[in-house]
Amino acid sequence: MTTKNKDISDQDLEELLNKVIAETTSRRSDWGVERRIPVALIAAVIFQTMFFVWGAASLSTEVQHNTKVIAELEKRMEKNGAKMDLIKDRINTEFVAKQVKLEIKVQSIESRLDEIEDHISGHNH
Repeated sequence: MTTKNKDISDQDLEELLNKVIAETTSRRSDWGVERRIPVALIAAVIFQTMFFVWGAASLSTEVQHNTKVIAELEKRMEKNGAKMDLIKDRINTEFVAKQVKLEIKVQSIESRLDEIEDHISGHNH
């Protein structure tokens, strides 16, 4: 051997090599995944699951409530639609009746004007 410490024996080298191998092996095991799971991680997963279930239940309840409200609003719209149809029919009927009355009045006025014209033209001759 041509090292500075010539008094290192083969046995010392072998022990040193074994230490290096053991240290390297222990470092490799440090990079592995432990089998123990921290309690905080378990608690966090449990709480997240509980909040997820609670949120889903709340959402389901809100959807059911909104479905009922929508159904009630649809019923009201149908009733109001029927009422609106009745109101439209009534307005149309009243409009037609007033239109007929106006036509009768116009005819009466035209007839009266014809009489007046006849009377005026009879006096002029």
